Amino acid sequence: MTSRGSRILSLSIVSILVLVIIGMGNMAMAWDGRLLLSLNQDSFLPGDMMELYVGVQAPGGQQERADVYLAMAVPGGNFFCFKKDLTVAGPNIPYPLLSDWQVTSVPPTPVLALSIPEGAPTGNYAWGLILAKTGADASIPDNWIASASVKCTIDAPGGTLASEHSSSPRDLSPSVSQAQLDELVRGNTEFAFDLYRRLRLDQGNLFFSPYSISLALAMVYAGARNETALQMASALHFEAAKGIHQAFNALDLAIESSNIQQYDGNQTGFHLDIVNSLWGQKGHHFLREFLDTLSENYGAGMRLVDFESDPDGSRQQINTWVASKTRDRILDLIPAGAINRDTRLILANAVYFKAGWLYQFDEAATHEGTFHLVDGREETVPMMSQTRWLAYGTGAGYEPYQAVELPYYGGRVSMLILLPYSNAFDRFERNLNWQRLNEITGSLSRKRVKIIMPRFRFAWGSKSIRDALKSMGMINAFNPRLADFSGMDGERDLFINDVFHKAFVAVDEKGTEAAAATAVTVGLTSVPSSPAAEIKLDRPFIFLIRDDVTGTVLFMGRVSDPGDAR
Repeated sequence: MTSRGSRILSLSIVSILVLVIIGMGNMAMAWDGRLLLSLNQDSFLPGDMMELYVGVQAPGGQQERADVYLAMAVPGGNFFCFKKDLTVAGPNIPYPLLSDWQVTSVPPTPVLALSIPEGAPTGNYAWGLILAKTGADASIPDNWIASASVKCTIDAPGGTLASEHSSSPRDLSPSVSQAQLDELVRGNTEFAFDLYRRLRLDQGNLFFSPYSISLALAMVYAGARNETALQMASALHFEAAKGIHQAFNALDLAIESSNIQQYDGNQTGFHLDIVNSLWGQKGHHFLREFLDTLSENYGAGMRLVDFESDPDGSRQQINTWVASKTRDRILDLIPAGAINRDTRLILANAVYFKAGWLYQFDEAATHEGTFHLVDGREETVPMMSQTRWLAYGTGAGYEPYQAVELPYYGGRVSMLILLPYSNAFDRFERNLNWQRLNEITGSLSRKRVKIIMPRFRFAWGSKSIRDALKSMGMINAFNPRLADFSGMDGERDLFINDVFHKAFVAVDEKGTEAAAATAVTVGLTSVPSSPAAEIKLDRPFIFLIRDDVTGTVLFMGRVSDPGDAR
């Protein structure tokens, strides 16, 4: 279609679009191909970045030509079509984006990015992508060859929510090399295992999203300076990654593209949302450079709240946002009392993941089985089982283990399960790092595997991970006398008060649902012929949910007791 560099919608056009309003007809036609249309979220608040992805799967063997229409419908029944240069035609005028286009396959691609402005009318919005017969009247549905639509809402919880906007939209085509991405993924993975080794000391189940934590702290890092920045870079393993914020942007876009590439309208198929937000004190001055960095690379707009006069009301607003972005799986992320009159900024990240297994378990094959707990007790739990060709491997020696990879729908994201022998669990867990993970995944090979594993479901948190981060070297950031976040407001008057994280996971025969959120509070100084291998998860095991294309660890955890649903 057009080059990615030209796919940014200016803020002046945004302000025109949101003045008028929605009702797009049902767009469905029999067609051998497929149109893909998706948004990065299904609900937005002022300051959120709305990103639209478009793709085409052309039918095989056909050489069709068509006019292409991209339209936005707004509350009230009007719609606006986009021209080739991404300017907007008049209301309710069918205007083609492309005329007489040769229908070919186009991978899902971001085509528009716009920041929702303050005062945008609330209500239901919709985007439509239409292929119509060349030269035909596109206002008549009989002339459509194919269509797709996606709906969303723009909300304003508690009335008008003030916000402060960067003039820079998100960069949808950051200039980042593969080497930069690889270094960022390696650093993020090292940070994930560093943090795991500290969190593992608490007994019981463990589950968190290292990617969510890395993203939230990367936004904080954008405002860190001098020794504070050096300590954060060392703890977060940012030292080797060049252009860290552009690299995070590229990585985030690459990971989120899996949501578009694998979505087929089946809600149990594959869904991945990653969203960021900032919440700042009304009247406190934040540097434009800081806001621009977060807008361009993290799609994060700043909402203005009043921590001074209503700290708990502000806390509830942020918790409501987190709950809405995680389908109510993460509630009360920030505990009561965690925000006070001196709070000046909260940076939040939410990750929601729901995907079906590529090879689902047969519920009829699930039976009660025994799970052996660390303390020697036994527990009866539902155990799922199936036999498939899977990536499988074993390790002998000082830390013997079994490993198997269960792919999710679409084949891009998978769950890597690590089952150390009982007498080696502590050593194995303690020594996990990026290099060890690469050795394990590099040794996996396709094999017939009978896997027996428990259903499990539990929440972890809300936890303060401040002490864990301090033990990793982030000392100054939490010290009101030493912290330097002058990149945020030009003054040395801010420090990190706390970092909260909470996560949820549910695994059953159909697939996995997982969610996590991180909030950083910143305050004033004030059938086969071969035999199958068997892996039986009847004792504690470690699991990682990974984006296999980039190698990013989205979630990781430990199942010590599948019957514990805390």
